Amino acid sequence: MGHERSTRRGREGERFASQLEIVEASFRRLMNRPLVRMDEHRSKTRKEAGVYVIVERDRAMYVGRSRDLRRRLNDHLSSSISKAALAVRMARADTRLRANYKGERSARHLFDTNETFRASFNSATERIGAMHVRWVLEEDDVRQALLEIYAAVELETPFNSFRTH
Repeated sequence: MGHERSTRRGREGERFASQLEIVEASFRRLMNRPLVRMDEHRSKTRKEAGVYVIVERDRAMYVGRSRDLRRRLNDHLSSSISKAALAVRMARADTRLRANYKGERSARHLFDTNETFRASFNSATERIGAMHVRWVLEEDDVRQALLEIYAAVELETPFNSFRTH
């Protein structure tokens, strides 16, 4: 039984390793894709699944994934506090206000009551519009998740966080 278990683990490790090989190839494809201005992506994106990198002056700022790239990239340009996750993270970094998802430190509460945070959020959405994006299509949910993490780690993106709530 012990040998059977270790053999099964070996195959599971092989499956993961094969997924990582695909992810590494996808990362290379992603990094070779052309950059498009965020505020001009609509003519180039469709309702397709994939992973994207938002870039500012040759620095990768954020990696994300979505089942609908066009909608998700539009969300980053939105003035809606509940949709523009990157702008919220940028405003929190700018104002040095730590994240909390309830009460007085929630993004919604800060936006409604803190003029400095609101101004920083609005500035961040404008700044994001001038950034660039590149993306690669990926339908498989597991490979999407792995590629998002792989790219964020490799690119040392300042606004990705994999901390749990």
